[in-house]
Amino acid sequence: MTFLALIAALGRPATFGFYAGISLVAIVFTRLYVPETRGVSLEEIEEHWRDGGRPVDLGRQPVV
Repeated sequence: MTFLALIAALGRPATFGFYAGISLVAIVFTRLYVPETRGVSLEEIEEHWRDGGRPVDLGRQPVV
């Protein structure tokens, strides 16, 4: 919905640069705040959140 309006207001290079910037922010956000849960059971995820664990620590092996 915003594409044509941005093309008209900013031009093509700035519009694609704008969308590239949004994509970069989304990638950084995902890497920092969205935990990888592959190989982690739902019970382990629930226990992690219940114990007040940080999102970045979910799925990591505890250091013993």
